[in-house]
Amino acid sequence: MVSKHVNILNAKFKSEITSVNVVLCVSFPYISVTNVENRNYFLGAQDVSKYGYGSYTGEVSAEMLSDMGCKYVIIGHSERRLLFGETYHDISMKATLAVSHGITPIVCIGDIDESKKESQLREMCNHLPSDLVKNNELVIAYEPVYAIGTGNVLNSAEIEHACNIIRSTLANSKQRVLYGGSVSSKNIDSILETQGLNGVLVGGASIEVDEFYGICSAVNSLCHNLHQEG
Repeated sequence: MVSKHVNILNAKFKSEITSVNVVLCVSFPYISVTNVENRNYFLGAQDVSKYGYGSYTGEVSAEMLSDMGCKYVIIGHSERRLLFGETYHDISMKATLAVSHGITPIVCIGDIDESKKESQLREMCNHLPSDLVKNNELVIAYEPVYAIGTGNVLNSAEIEHACNIIRSTLANSKQRVLYGGSVSSKNIDSILETQGLNGVLVGGASIEVDEFYGICSAVNSLCHNLHQEG
């Protein structure tokens, strides 16, 4: 089933999605079937080990992901922080190892309490590896925990405010920031109204081929129009 979906998406991306970069971050068992020839997307993973080469049974290292063709990896998703106790140190180790093997980390950060948005975001940003931030070697995915899987999507002004907090804390106006949290084909247009947003991190909506393609198509149309105007 996964292989079939990948082939359908790859064909659509080749002919219709030409103005944006699409990254498919899949679970470890599906990386091999997603790593097709002549693919029109970047391959990514949903996690990586904090350890490098060595005797760590069951772990999947950055070197392994690189060997399998991965160019991106999601790190520090709120579910991993909550369910697996991932710490700032763990996330920093993973991000640094990923970059050392030519993989771009997509580091997830997000406020748990909306009333403490600024302080929580600044704390998370301050624990990111400063050298990776300085060299623009990571992507940040802003995912407010209360918006994940709930259908409660932030409006463009709220997302822009979060992006500004992130960039000001990191002292990097060029920091790439994505938005994640109940992204769907129904709300993608309003999300894309956000000034300074570099893209979206799609969660549950990515499971359905048509839904995911609809999101990619909307982003592609916006970028195509911007290129035409530019």
